[in-house]
Amino acid sequence: MDHSGPEPLLWRKSRASQGADECVELSVLDTMVFIRDSRNVGGGMLAFTRSQLRELFERLRAEG
Repeated sequence: MDHSGPEPLLWRKSRASQGADECVELSVLDTMVFIRDSRNVGGGMLAFTRSQLRELFERLRAEG
């Protein structure tokens, strides 16, 4: 997904992962959450609604 809106995305990475090479970054804009690879910031991103992301995390936790 390409974010071509007028507002730049502000990317955040967990403080626990600072200095680690295998991280993702998140950006929240209105009702959407964008996720990208911190090592390949120009390589694209995933976009989820908040409810879609919540469902993904719940499934991942359940599958352990």
